[in-house]
Amino acid sequence: MVRKASKLSVILLQKKPKMMTIVVLVVMCACCFKDSLACHNPYTPTEYRTKIAQGFSTNYFKTLNFKKYNRKNLDDVYERGFRNLRLRCRADLDNLNMTVFLNNLETVVDDCLATDIAPIVSWIHHEAEAFATESHRIKYLEWWTSVAEKLKDKDYRLSFNLFTELGVDSCGNACAESLRENTAKYNDWTSAVVKKIRESGGKNDKRIVILGSPKKTAKGLEEIDQNIYKNDHYMMAEWHIYASGPNKKLKNNGNPGQKYWDGTGDHFGKSNVMTAIGYANYFTSFYNLTTYLGAWMPQANENGDLNQTEIINFGKYFVQVIKPIPWSMNVLDTYYDTKNSDWILDKQVIKGQTLNMSQTVVDDCLATDIDFNLVSWIHHEAEAFATESHRIKYLEWWTSVAEKLKDKDYRLSFNLFTELGVDSCGNACAESLRENTAKYNDWTSAVVKKIRESGGKNDKRIVILGSPKKTAKGLEEIDHNIYKNDHYMMAEWHIYASGPNKKLKNNGNPGQKYWDGTGDHFGKSNVMTAIGYANYFTSFYNLTTYLGAWMPQANENGDLNQTEIINFGKYFVQVIKPIPWSMNVLDTYYDTKNSDWILHEQVIKGQTLNMSRVLDEIISVM
Repeated sequence: MVRKASKLSVILLQKKPKMMTIVVLVVMCACCFKDSLACHNPYTPTEYRTKIAQGFSTNYFKTLNFKKYNRKNLDDVYERGFRNLRLRCRADLDNLNMTVFLNNLETVVDDCLATDIAPIVSWIHHEAEAFATESHRIKYLEWWTSVAEKLKDKDYRLSFNLFTELGVDSCGNACAESLRENTAKYNDWTSAVVKKIRESGGKNDKRIVILGSPKKTAKGLEEIDQNIYKNDHYMMAEWHIYASGPNKKLKNNGNPGQKYWDGTGDHFGKSNVMTAIGYANYFTSFYNLTTYLGAWMPQANENGDLNQTEIINFGKYFVQVIKPIPWSMNVLDTYYDTKNSDWILDKQVIKGQTLNMSQTVVDDCLATDIDFNLVSWIHHEAEAFATESHRIKYLEWWTSVAEKLKDKDYRLSFNLFTELGVDSCGNACAESLRENTAKYNDWTSAVVKKIRESGGKNDKRIVILGSPKKTAKGLEEIDHNIYKNDHYMMAEWHIYASGPNKKLKNNGNPGQKYWDGTGDHFGKSNVMTAIGYANYFTSFYNLTTYLGAWMPQANENGDLNQTEIINFGKYFVQVIKPIPWSMNVLDTYYDTKNSDWILHEQVIKGQTLNMSRVLDEIISVM
């Protein structure tokens, strides 16, 4: 098995090429030590989200026959780039021998851990989900108690997913008592089983427990009783919407349904995906509970109404925009022959469609990204006073730039404003672009027209709008007419351009950029709130965003120390995904004149800091 060097090791080699042998050995040992720690130290939800990344749901425990399992399955899955297996366990099988089941489950869990695949154990019982009697509840608690006690000493890469799905197929039109329809009952079952698991000993008091969405999709996550998770730092929440894939179903009124996808997805498909993910991002942002997508598939498994090309289009788009939410794909057996331990390379007939589910889907879904270059405009006086003369010069500047670069390839983009500053106008900023949104929209509309008409590749080049109010909260003030019919636009925002700080409001409460220590006291929630506005905007206005500026150090007054700077930076880059970003500023980390990384300590706003170490720590979690 060959694994790529980490980004951290590559950066270190670039900085100190003469120390290559020593550095490689140190990094390899550090990675081994980090992996070893992961076996003994609990994961935070954010760390676990990164750990489990992408994987598959399995059918090993959906029948009484365990013969489909082969230890080699795990090596092959790991080699292909997948890092979790959702072990869906049916608790409703007739003549189920619990001892045999638990021993088989332990075998798969141990094999997963030995391969560095995270096993996620989840419970299924269709009748119990649908009717949810007291007898069902008792057996549910007994099942999880047995599983928890059996696996209590396994390392923290193992997690427990309390429900695979809250189904209602068994109850037909009489589902009032089902766990999906009866949220009070759902919360009662969930609260009780969490208590059982946490009290079962071993590592289970700090093991990741993954709650299920009461309504299946992310829209229902808010119905989980907050008392279940608000004081438990080792919880996540599972949701899904494409467990049987996208489709071309229409509503009764003729409009596309919530899982509709056609062609490239430009007609409702992509916006459907973003809306579904938007609910999850909103929930995480405002309830501070990280989510996991437990099931999705790219093919239309209900009626086969997507062809091979549409399936690939959906799959590639979905895995790009779902980041950083981890996921398990339905189901391993579609792509891999678990009994014979081999990837399925030949075509299959799935719901009437002849499909190649191998390379075209799996490999395309794991494709890597490309690097991009951005040009952005700054003029502090023009931003602050925004006279007609300033406007004319702004349009002339962008016209000149656009015409000069019109034939460059599409990795180049144009960011219309670096920031809409108001420092120059003091207390008389009513005519500034930030305060006068009508003026902002006029300038923006006019410059977009100039760029699009400038020839070359500029008609389809990415143009990045600026937030009228700087932060993501102000993105809604951009006139929809500017971007609604232009498929090559994004929007830029920022909030930590000068870093976090420890400022308090007049009422004594922490400010919007407050960070202290590890960030547990307002800091992390501030970050999630800031990102939440961006995720909400993208979800409901279908315009992707870019974070144009941030830094980990407190550049206004230096009131964060080195450890706090690292804590902020590492947390920020983990939760900002998949929003792309540019860090302020290269010169802090790199001597552009002498072309060398800055390895020595620097004094920044009164703090003696090693920004090289800060950068390495940030890279380690990217």
